[in-house]
Amino acid sequence: MWRDEKFPLVSVTPLYGFSSDADRIDLGDIASIARISDEKLQVLDADDVFMQHIRLYQPQHLLWKIVYLSPDAVTSIRKLAEESATDIWRGPGEGALSAFVSPVSQLLRAFHLFKPGRFVAGDTSFFVPMQETGCNTLSLSRCSEMAIDFQFVQQYSPHYQFNSAEVSFFLSFINEFYTAWPTLQKYPQIDLALHRYAKESAMYGESVDLMISLEALLVPEEEGIAYRLSQRVANLLGPDAASRKELFRRIRDCYSLRSKIVHGAKFKEKELNAAQQLDWLREITRRVLLSVMALATEMDLGSDFYASLNDMCFDDDLRRSIQAKASRLLHC
Repeated sequence: MWRDEKFPLVSVTPLYGFSSDADRIDLGDIASIARISDEKLQVLDADDVFMQHIRLYQPQHLLWKIVYLSPDAVTSIRKLAEESATDIWRGPGEGALSAFVSPVSQLLRAFHLFKPGRFVAGDTSFFVPMQETGCNTLSLSRCSEMAIDFQFVQQYSPHYQFNSAEVSFFLSFINEFYTAWPTLQKYPQIDLALHRYAKESAMYGESVDLMISLEALLVPEEEGIAYRLSQRVANLLGPDAASRKELFRRIRDCYSLRSKIVHGAKFKEKELNAAQQLDWLREITRRVLLSVMALATEMDLGSDFYASLNDMCFDDDLRRSIQAKASRLLHC
């Protein structure tokens, strides 16, 4: 496991509601996913905090990732882990070890975006395997945006399927995602939208997060939000007039649901129907996210961008051009 006299820093993240056609999937030199097994987990002490956690909430699979560190870096990590009273791994750009947390966080975001489904990841254990068995977690870190409600997971059974035949497509997707990321960081609305999309929350609360994600991406204006949002989602994703009309109606109903939740108003029939369509809204949000991310690498997301989203309903050539550019990251 050692490489050029460097120590491996291993991260392992539990995946819930995850299924695959293989017991183990290798993602090149990026990471691997394996079905949970006692044999694989023997590297950690039976009383380790991570082991206690997954015995209480057992995942279906584990995501493994390794980076290699110098002996001095390992010593520094151990000292920080022992002395820090706070989570030294917390958040991109925060804490001494964010350089190791960020790659895991980005990988989890890539899985969220790659295909439809609910990708649910628990807290990540970071450890240095100084021996074959009985190692201990240096720090247990939340690398995703999720605050998992395990009762919600049990009740609603979120599902994300990733098969071995998809590996090459995923590696292509993640390469494009990582390549685009430096450009995307110029736009705080994209980071906000990603954060809101990747959260796991209660059924009604989630519709608010998803609509905030869509608003952040498509509507900088403070007035006429429901109309503008519905129109721009329809123009961006609708391949024909009938589908655009249907998208406009359904997004408008979802916005009405969001408003009723925020203001504590009583639901009407259309809001009750919209509340049952959260999986559809999640998929629409994913597709809009990827579309705007692709467009951000080709044009500035300023006033001209939003004007173009409006004009697409009048200009077929403009709509075809923008939709073609927007589809670059849409593998599924």
